Amino acid sequence: MMAAPRRKILFVHHGTGLGGAPQLLLKFLEHLDRTQYEPVIWCIRKSSASDLFEQHGFRVVFDPRVTPFLHISDGFYGIRHPHRVLNMAFGQITSFLTARRMFGELKPDLIHVNSVVLPGVLCAASKCGC
Repeated sequence: MMAAPRRKILFVHHGTGLGGAPQLLLKFLEHLDRTQYEPVIWCIRKSSASDLFEQHGFRVVFDPRVTPFLHISDGFYGIRHPHRVLNMAFGQITSFLTARRMFGELKPDLIHVNSVVLPGVLCAASKCGC
């Protein structure tokens, strides 16, 4: 009997540091059955986080044309810097278009967005049909 083809999972990671999100994603990836799944990690920047994934043998792709909708620990940017909120909001259009292009090129079977601060990417993923 022929083995089923591996399913490609695209993991989208926005962060650059070595905090909890990349550590947990790496732990998940290390336990993923690579005979059944082909993991690809899309990092929006070359960073210590992307280096971590590459050092563990995972395929990492880059496209920096994504704008995270960030927050700060002592409150939301909008209170002190409304222009940043507008820039981040308008950046979601480019993020959406970039994500659609990446999804079209990579043709994943499943998309995991490892963040809630990428609304443009999340919106594109919801319309991807995978």
